[in-house]
Amino acid sequence: SWTLRRAMTTRRFWYLFVMVTGVGWLSNITNVHQIAHMVSTGFPSLLAAEVVAMMGLMRAAGSTIWGSLADRFGREGIYTVGTCLCLSGLACLASLSPAAPGWLPYGYAVAYGLGFGVHGAVESTATADIFHGPHLGAILGALELGWGLGGFLGSWFGGYWYDHWGSYHGAFALTMGVSLLGCLTLWLAAPRHSRRPVSLPAPLREEVL
Repeated sequence: SWTLRRAMTTRRFWYLFVMVTGVGWLSNITNVHQIAHMVSTGFPSLLAAEVVAMMGLMRAAGSTIWGSLADRFGREGIYTVGTCLCLSGLACLASLSPAAPGWLPYGYAVAYGLGFGVHGAVESTATADIFHGPHLGAILGALELGWGLGGFLGSWFGGYWYDHWGSYHGAFALTMGVSLLGCLTLWLAAPRHSRRPVSLPAPLREEVL
């Protein structure tokens, strides 16, 4: 039976902690600075608001499918697919400029929005795969400290970068590296080695069949 104290003595807990910290960074640096970035690169504020609204719809749509896909095909592989979508969206965001094609903000909204939904679906299920038991809630709560730390660092770093370099391009490019690190640490945590098949009771098996 896993306890929080016992979980914190394992490398797998800290791999997950780094992953969740990266998600917090990714979430806050985009939420706080995306509109300012689009406006500063010459896009109208109304278009920026439309892009953010579209991204919210894409995130909702993605959240409804990633969980079932991760159950069927594995946490790490599906998380990698979602991360690649996020990276594609971030590449669109980091490439914005006054001369950029008009489809780039919409490419960001669709790719990043769909990809971001994978984080919530996989974070909790991967943790449950590894640290299953009656203390799972405490372990998830401790991991959320990583989200708060990453959220603070991401939002602060975006403002710091802009103040020193006059744009957000480099900040979003570096955030792509943060996302890759989070994906790598999930593979190192390896929830695939802890997932156990669940056998249905005989009467229920017959009903299912």
